Amino acid sequence: MAQVHPVNYSLNASADIEQFNISSLSTTDFDMESFRVVITTLFILVCVCGLLGNGLVIVILLRFSDMRTVPNVFILNLASSDFLFMLGIPFLLQYNMQGQWIFGNGMCKIVQCIDYINMFTGIFTLTVMSCDRYLALVYPLRSMSLRTVKHARITCIILWIISIPLTLPLWLYSTVSHITDEFNQPKTECETNWPNDYINHVFFIFAFVVGFALPILLISLCHVGILRHVVCMKNKADLGRHFPQFSMKITMIILLALLAFAVCWLPYWVLILLRAIGNQKVTLEYYVVFNISLCLSYFNSCLNPLIYTCVGRDFQEKMSRFFHCSRGADINSRMTTTGDMRITKL
Repeated sequence: MAQVHPVNYSLNASADIEQFNISSLSTTDFDMESFRVVITTLFILVCVCGLLGNGLVIVILLRFSDMRTVPNVFILNLASSDFLFMLGIPFLLQYNMQGQWIFGNGMCKIVQCIDYINMFTGIFTLTVMSCDRYLALVYPLRSMSLRTVKHARITCIILWIISIPLTLPLWLYSTVSHITDEFNQPKTECETNWPNDYINHVFFIFAFVVGFALPILLISLCHVGILRHVVCMKNKADLGRHFPQFSMKITMIILLALLAFAVCWLPYWVLILLRAIGNQKVTLEYYVVFNISLCLSYFNSCLNPLIYTCVGRDFQEKMSRFFHCSRGADINSRMTTTGDMRITKL
């Protein structure tokens, strides 16, 4: 996320080292510049891989008409939110490397809010996917009228609409501030200027519950219900008839995506809650771990395309066809160009 300042949750985390006393580790014992180079390199790799991976998923789902199924509509929505999530990294990198926000007040609000909108939309999509799997596997006939591509698309639009007002406090309080640094040089920061600590803490506790804890609980309940239904099957013949291989693969994709989300986002939320509830002091260790957890949260958006590709055979086949067609088109284009050149020469 763009919220990398553990104190006021603004974009610039480096200011904390200057603003607070570092109790257990002196800055002279830690090579801050090397750490920043490593983190910057990791963020660049995550950004490139996330954009390419999710972009490829989006292209494949839009390119092949036979991929337009209910599960794939939700996967397309998830890939779109991950793709947009990656677009915030260049702003984050520029800000932390230069220590100056150069994009104006409007972009400060947009970058801060878009990150959270994409985060909410991503986990909400995983939740809806789990509910869809529960209906498809436990109530296959009764849910057929609900589980249509049209309804799935409408659901995705609703998820985006719900996510926007959840970020209203960030739209209100994110702003550009002009300060003077320790060298009496003018400095521009993009930060969330909360009216008081209470609103600050309430928002991030609310975001944790709505954007992490509650969705994971609902997803877990859905899959517990699916597991109970499997256990209630009398024999393997019933299991095979009610649980085709395709449905089991979709369920596996959702579970792996959920596991990746939980592992990648849990450290971030633990550190945020330590600041919001436990009054954690900003030490150098906290700064280092927080930046690593931030990078890990972005890395989650790189894992989803790998999950789709490794588990979903359809994605593997469509990727192969896509690159084969692209290579064939390139060869035909070269042959045509060569032929035109020869005719011109003649």
